This record gives sequence, C-alpha cells and structure tokens, in this order.
Amino acid sequence: MRTQFLKLTTAMMMSLLFIAPVSAEPGRDGTAGENRRAEMLQKIRIVRMYSLTEALDLDEATAAKLFPYLRKHDATLESLQQNKHKSHRALREMVKNDTFDGEAADRHFAVILEADIEIAKTERLQLEGLKGILSTEQRVKFVTAKPSFERKIREIMREERQRRRDKRGERGKRGERGKRGERDDGDMGGPPPGR
Repeated sequence: MRTQFLKLTTAMMMSLLFIAPVSAEPGRDGTAGENRRAEMLQKIRIVRMYSLTEALDLDEATAAKLFPYLRKHDATLESLQQNKHKSHRALREMVKNDTFDGEAADRHFAVILEADIEIAKTERLQLEGLKGILSTEQRVKFVTAKPSFERKIREIMREERQRRRDKRGERGKRGERGKRGERDDGDMGGPPPGR
C-alpha cells in the first residue's frame, strides 16, 4: 500500500512540476515576477512533499495531516525569509557600490537578526506540533532529512536563476525586452520557506 501511495504521489508531483511553468507565463493573472514566485513556491512544495513522503515513509493518512500542517507555517516563514533576503540584498549593494551607510547597515543587521530569531521560534513551534502527527522515529527523520531537502531547494533555485539568465541572454541577442520593456532580473524574490 505504501509503495503504491509513494508511486501515486510521485506521479502527481512530477506532473505538477511540468504543468506549473505554463501557468506562470507573464501577462496572466498578475505580474511576471509574482507568477515566477508562485511557480517556484509550487515547485518547492512539491519537492518537499516528495522528499518527506519518501524519507518518512508516510502513509496516506499521515500525509493528509502533515502537509496541511506544514503549509500553516509556510506564510510566516516565507515572510521572514523575504525580509531577511531584502536586507542581505541591501548589504550586498553597499559592498558592490562601496557605499557604507552605518545607520542603514544597523537597520539591516537588526532585520536579519530578528528574522533569524522569529524563524527559530516558528520552526520550534512547528516541530512541537509534529508530536501529534508523526511518531518519534518520523520526527527524527524529519529533522535529519531537512538539510537534504534544503540542498534540493537551493539547487532548484540555482537552476531557475540560470534559466532566467539564459533567457535574458537570448533576449539581449535579439534586442528584445520583456513585457512593457521590463527587464527580467532573475530574482525569485528570496529564499524558500524554511531555512
């Protein structure tokens, strides 16, 4: 039964990975950046579902409880990561431009440190809530599988950035610009939910 569930889940997730880019084309239901971000978040969730289903040997009933529970914390973690990413980007700009504003840097340091604290609190709350969903063995596997999952996410994001760069290069060769003359900067808007 679990093997069949894993195969079905894998097939569903793989089909969603190929469907998602179609829905993220510029000009539909919002801006291109928002669509790219939604596409990336969908891919991240699919990879998480697949990784956790496999690593935790989830049955259907447990998966039905686990993934909605994890999604409850996604918005909080995503918002915290976004704020942290914006401050990191601003600090990188200071270095790139060799312009260091002490007050601005201190504000960005505070945002980064506060985000780290809030991320840790949210992850602690999330892990404590898993007691009612996963066995002790599965919770241990959840924590130990997390670094592997995060590596996969970073790889997906690297591939997406490279795909955007390649696409920009093709447009530059043809002398074209994006919708309404916008440039595609390849920024996905920040890191994935979680750490």
